Amino acid sequence: MSNLDVKGQHIKQGTGPDFSQGAMEKHLYGIERGPRMLPRKTRFKVWGALFFFGSWCVGSYSLIAYRLRSDDLELMEREVYEELEKKKEVEKLMNQKLSSV
Repeated sequence: MSNLDVKGQHIKQGTGPDFSQGAMEKHLYGIERGPRMLPRKTRFKVWGALFFFGSWCVGSYSLIAYRLRSDDLELMEREVYEELEKKKEVEKLMNQKLSSV
């Protein structure tokens, strides 16, 4: 019986693996050194980008904190209450004029 595949071509049978036993053992039991370090230029670019991102975050936070501090929320709240009191006074005066007429 001949070794033929579905297309009718002869099948070549290999006698062994394409690599040596020593290479296989070195691959299986060798000490892993991990990923290689990136080039210096790339590392500087990465550190620069991280520094820029961190600076942007700190700057944004500082700007927002400054704006909130400078708005003086107590003053704004006092102004709102004063406006409400004025509206109530105007409504009272309008009601008094309407009732007197």
